[in-house]
Amino acid sequence: MFDWIERNSSPDAVLTGNLDPVLYLYTGRKSVRGFVQNPYLLHYSTDEHAQPLGSPSELLDTIRWVRGELPSLRTQCLISPGALSDTTDRGITA
Repeated sequence: MFDWIERNSSPDAVLTGNLDPVLYLYTGRKSVRGFVQNPYLLHYSTDEHAQPLGSPSELLDTIRWVRGELPSLRTQCLISPGALSDTTDRGITA
């Protein structure tokens, strides 16, 4: 994965992922976490509909924030096709 990122993104790209420190250490690209986790929901909730890592729309909000707050950096959206199909079907794009 790290080799792919290095080949398919520019050195000044900002990555979003749950292992943001690892992404930075292995690729040299700046990275931010795409979500804020809820530890209680993540470890203790029995609610099968709980979203302890947030919703797809919250992830898109983070991507938009990174693009807005870091305009001097070149940001790229490297999301696999269909990964956010439930939100992109409504016309929201990353």
